[in-house]
Amino acid sequence: MRGLGILRLGGRRIRTPAVCGSVMGRTLEELERGREKAERRGADLVELRLDRLEEGPDWERLLEGKLPVILTHRPEREGGFFRGKEEERVKGLLKGMERGVPCLDLEFSTPPRLRRLILSEARKRGTSVILSHHDFSGTPPLSHLLKRVREMEREGDLVKVVTLARSTEEVLRVLELYQAKPSVPLISFAMGEVGALSRILSALLGSPLVYASVGGPTAPGQMDVETTKKLLERLP
Repeated sequence: MRGLGILRLGGRRIRTPAVCGSVMGRTLEELERGREKAERRGADLVELRLDRLEEGPDWERLLEGKLPVILTHRPEREGGFFRGKEEERVKGLLKGMERGVPCLDLEFSTPPRLRRLILSEARKRGTSVILSHHDFSGTPPLSHLLKRVREMEREGDLVKVVTLARSTEEVLRVLELYQAKPSVPLISFAMGEVGALSRILSALLGSPLVYASVGGPTAPGQMDVETTKKLLERLP
């Protein structure tokens, strides 16, 4: 499909729509294999998920691959696996910035004090921040989602809103957010089987990133990198 343009993530420039391979694992070796597999399968960048990692030391070496990295440390309340204290979770993101990661995914539900800390440090270091909201319980009314987008666009470099859809109507509700034309790039799609194609349609509507699995899916309805790339190539 025709590109949307160039997205700047930190010091990296990425042609969009870009396929982001989501990588998650319990060990450093699993994460490293996932990152390498994402490169081989043609992903444009990698989302490195720390929240399932059971080994702490030396994970920063995973940031040294060829592809740009979005560093994510997803808490359990938003569909992730991290169950510890918020201060500990945020510490991993701060460490990633110290090592020069170009982009972070930071949940809007992060306590305001810690959210401000991350955003302030990101501005100092030139790190891009995707401010995200994930709802695994369902898809709220459009007015609620629009309010959330307006709140988030005031702080993030990109805004990501993802909900679990159980009907076509709910999928369309999530995609309708693109009509709001936020002041920053928007990534919005629906999870679940019924929402799978919304990941591809979001690129038509303006999303700069399309998330795809490298091993197993990291969210319901996520397609693998190869399938995602083929579908994007068939779009006008």
